[in-house]
Amino acid sequence: MLSDIRETEAAAQYQRARIVSMANAIGRISHDLRGILSPALLAAERLHASPEPTVRRASDVVARAVDRAIELIQATLELARDEPSAPRIRARLRDLIDDDTVLVEGADIWIAEIYPSQLAEAFAALFRDARDRGAATIKIGADLDLAILITDNGAAPVPEPFRPMPGMGAAGYALAIARELIRAQGGQIGLEAANPGATTFRIVLPSTRLA
Repeated sequence: MLSDIRETEAAAQYQRARIVSMANAIGRISHDLRGILSPALLAAERLHASPEPTVRRASDVVARAVDRAIELIQATLELARDEPSAPRIRARLRDLIDDDTVLVEGADIWIAEIYPSQLAEAFAALFRDARDRGAATIKIGADLDLAILITDNGAAPVPEPFRPMPGMGAAGYALAIARELIRAQGGQIGLEAANPGATTFRIVLPSTRLA
């Protein structure tokens, strides 16, 4: 029963992560969409001045449709964010790790243009996956290209593309949740190495630098 509850909770978290990913993708193109829709609104306003009743009614229909499209874009964005009006900000990698047992290696690493709570949740999902695989040691740092590396000594993880697999229970969702949340930041995650007792994930984010 407890495992079923955990799997249900993990599935719900995964669905939310997918919404976050989708909403952030929409956010990246929302400016362009508004630019495309603006001429339609302008045309509707001009048509509304027509002396023909049928033309005025048609202009009202167009205006309402455009307004509704803009509302749907905004609603999707707000659904995915804990603080809809909060901008993307710069944060230190060390401050995104809410786990005292994880070893943060190297100099301070700063990541710009992110939603910190979402990226912190992605890291937590990766750490949870490592512990589910029996890891006793988890390390996080960066390579020479400033990609983030997370290494653990657990058993081999599920293969890419990190999707929930039937029969894996709650553990099967952790990597999928991490992948969706990292993609929501405009980043990518891949399996760098999967040797016995040595698994490394590589995360590339749009803007990372040393302190």
